[in-house]
Amino acid sequence: FRQEVCNRLELFPFLHQAEWWAATDGVELGSPAKPGQPGVTVRLADESFLTLTTHPRPEGRARVVADLGAFKIGKSWGAAVWLCGFAAVPSARVQLVGLEYDVCEPEFNYLCEYLLSSTGMGIKYDTLQNRPRDGRMWLDLPNGARFEAKSWERKDTLKGKEVDAYLYAEAYMLPGLDCYTSFSQNLRARDGFAVFPTTPDRPWVKVLHNMGHGH
Repeated sequence: FRQEVCNRLELFPFLHQAEWWAATDGVELGSPAKPGQPGVTVRLADESFLTLTTHPRPEGRARVVADLGAFKIGKSWGAAVWLCGFAAVPSARVQLVGLEYDVCEPEFNYLCEYLLSSTGMGIKYDTLQNRPRDGRMWLDLPNGARFEAKSWERKDTLKGKEVDAYLYAEAYMLPGLDCYTSFSQNLRARDGFAVFPTTPDRPWVKVLHNMGHGH
């Protein structure tokens, strides 16, 4: 479904985006594909395109992933495209977590654009609220899938729920790895994911990066 979103919108991920998407699918990117060989097409820094083969990831699906980079490097739209895959999962539960609701706006707005607009997937929604000032940001789809923004300032609302994915928007603003470890039990029942698209502006983000690379 995510690939269909990309096809419809003519979106091509940059290499670093395609790498973490692939990791959550349990595969790794390989060598350039031969003509006619299936693979993943990525956009390179010089605006050219390259199709790469894939092979199984020895560790299986990556369940905790970070996309670290500077501002305006595509973290928000890349994360939103990844989230779109859950729109095809009946009764999926996805939560976008930010220090405040408005921190989740870029990802939430991209998500709504890609799923709901006539230039995107054109899905009819059951309920849509996009009022960050009022703390009301959620999207309910006819198949029961729900995407909802949450504020860390009201973190008690995160307790005791089964969740398929947490997306921590600009996670560097949050107090540290506690934002994940305090609620990771909510992911276990559904074998869920935690994604951190953020600028690496706090020491704890470096710790997260080093842990992810086996240091």
